[in-house]
Amino acid sequence: MRIFYHKKNDSERENPPQPGSLWPPILIVLATALVATALSIITGNALPVVFWTLLTGLFWSDRMLRNRQ
Repeated sequence: MRIFYHKKNDSERENPPQPGSLWPPILIVLATALVATALSIITGNALPVVFWTLLTGLFWSDRMLRNRQ
């Protein structure tokens, strides 16, 4: 069985990608959850909380995964 390795170029060896701070996505998710909660209280409907929480969760998990590669 063969294992293929991804060859890294010189710039990747010298400067590995640094993970960013987690505070911006955490703050954005919290702010979005706060707005969604206010909307749900005003409208009496829980769907905005579910919708916005799922949307921001998918968006930021996608961004974080792309930054790690």
